[in-house]
Amino acid sequence: VVVAVETGAMVPWFRSANVWAPSVTFGTGVLTAGPSLLQSTYGNLEFVATLKNGQMEHWWRNGSNWVGDQLFGSGVASPACMIQGQFGADTDSGNGNFELCVAMPNGTVQHWWRNNQTSSFPWAMSAAFGSDVQKVVSLLQGSFGFNLELIALRTDGMLQHYYRDDGGWHAGVVIGTTL
Repeated sequence: VVVAVETGAMVPWFRSANVWAPSVTFGTGVLTAGPSLLQSTYGNLEFVATLKNGQMEHWWRNGSNWVGDQLFGSGVASPACMIQGQFGADTDSGNGNFELCVAMPNGTVQHWWRNNQTSSFPWAMSAAFGSDVQKVVSLLQGSFGFNLELIALRTDGMLQHYYRDDGGWHAGVVIGTTL
């Protein structure tokens, strides 16, 4: 688990023999963090947080040290949600791209992806979609057409489904309320 704390840093927590303990704090200038911690097919822990300057920063853990990698995006104020998808993987254990969605202050969602097939690992925004979104709460790649599936918390307290297929991102059904 990695959490953002008031000081603007992140604290990773680990569990050993049913006892939770904090590890070495890392990062600075962090505004918020969300469901973006994953263990990649590279064997690393990977993490993205939103910084106070409106950018997102990607970190990865090398042994016990967290390494700040790339800054990307602008104007972001909500937590990012990230997975490692299958796109770009040539085998079941291949290095598929990272897929990331984040809500923007204007109520839209931005979809970013990192190309894990090139050595520079560039992040690129592929789409902006939706309306009245407060934050992205979950993201997955389903087995039906390998579509990306997203659940967003709307500004009215409702949860809404969005999905991406070959035709792009689409608004799905409103699932229910969180109020």
